[in-house]
Amino acid sequence: MIEALDRIFRTAFFRITASALGFLTVVITSRYLGPEGRGVLALFMNTVITIVAFSGSFQASIVYFVGARGMDFRPILENLLAIAFATALLSTGAALIFPALIPHAAAIPLAVFFFSAVLYMEGMAYARDHLLRANLFKSLPSIISFLLISTALILLNQRRAGVAIWMWTLGFPLTLLLMRAWIRPASKPDIAILKMLLSHGIFVALSTFMSRIFYRIDFFYLSRIMGDATAGIYSVSMTVADINFLIFNMITTAFMGKMAGGESRKYVKYGLLYLLLMEIGYILFLLATGKTLIPLIFGEEFAQAFVPALLLSIAIVFYTMGSLMAIYLNVRLGKTHIPFSIAIAGLLFKGAIAYPLVRNYGMAGGAISSLISYALTFLLFAHAYFRSSEN
Repeated sequence: MIEALDRIFRTAFFRITASALGFLTVVITSRYLGPEGRGVLALFMNTVITIVAFSGSFQASIVYFVGARGMDFRPILENLLAIAFATALLSTGAALIFPALIPHAAAIPLAVFFFSAVLYMEGMAYARDHLLRANLFKSLPSIISFLLISTALILLNQRRAGVAIWMWTLGFPLTLLLMRAWIRPASKPDIAILKMLLSHGIFVALSTFMSRIFYRIDFFYLSRIMGDATAGIYSVSMTVADINFLIFNMITTAFMGKMAGGESRKYVKYGLLYLLLMEIGYILFLLATGKTLIPLIFGEEFAQAFVPALLLSIAIVFYTMGSLMAIYLNVRLGKTHIPFSIAIAGLLFKGAIAYPLVRNYGMAGGAISSLISYALTFLLFAHAYFRSSEN
C-alpha cells in the first residue's frame, strides 16, 4: 500500500500541474472568446478527442504486447502509425457533421495524428513502467497549449476561436519534439503485426471510441439543438466536473504499469478506494463553493453551469470506477470484448435518453442523462469484473 501511495504522489505533481493549466485554459478562452467562441473551441476539442479515442487507445496494445508479453516495441510502434494516419484521414469528415468546424477542418487530421502518436509514446512508457516519461507525455500537451493559447489571446490580442484551435493543436507535435520521441514509420506496413494489433486492440479502440461518444453525446446534442453559446456554457460545466478525471488520470497513470502484472487485482482495489474517497471530497467542495466560484472565475455569463457541473461530477464517480475495471479487463486479462459490449450498451442507452432530456431540459437534461447511464454501466462493469477477474 505504501508503494501504491508513493506512485500516486509521484504522479500527482504532473497531473495537478497539467490539469490546473488546462483549467486555466478554459477560464481564459471563456473570458476572451465568450460563450459562442468557447463553444466552437470545445466542439473542436471534443471532436478530436472522440476520434483519437479510437486510434490512440491502441496504446493498450503496446502495454499488453510489450509490457505483459515482452515483445519488441519497434515494429509495434512503427505499424501503429499506419492506424493513426488512416484515422486522421477519415477524421476530416467530422466537419460534415458539425458545420461550425468547417472553417477549421484542416486542423482536425493534424491534431488526430499527432495526438495519437503522443498516446503511443505514453503507452510505451507504461509498458516499460517508466512513470516519469508517462507523466511527461500525458502532461506536456496541456502545458504547451496553455502557453500558446494564453500568449495568442492575451498578449497578441488574437481573440478568435480559430487561433485557439491551432494553438491547442500545436501542443501535440511540440510534445514529441521536446521529448525527442521520433517514431520511424514502417516503409511498408507489416500485415502480420497489424493483424495482431487489430485482433487485440480493435475491441479496445472501438469500446474507447464508443465510450467517448457515450461520455460526450449530451454535449454534441446540445451543440446541435441549443447552439454554440449553450454548448460553451455546458463545456464549462464539463470542465468543472472533469476535475474528478484529474483524480482518475492520476491514479491510472500511477498504476497502469502494475495493471499488467501479477498484483493487478490489488491495484484495482486500491484504485477504487482512492477514487471514491477523493472524488466524493471534491463533490462536497463543489457543492459548498461552486455557486459562487463558477461565475467569479469564468464570468457571469457562465453562472448557469453550476447545476449541470454538480450532476456531472456525481455521474463521473460511476464512470471512472467502471473505467478502472475496464482497464483491468483490457490490459491484464485481454478480454477486450467485454468493455466493448458494455460501451455499446451504454452508448445506445444514453443516446436514447439524452436527446429528449436535452431537448426538454437543456443542460440539466444532458447532465441527468449522464448520471443515469453512467450508474447503469458501472453496475455492468462491476458484474463483469467479479465474474471475469483472476482467482
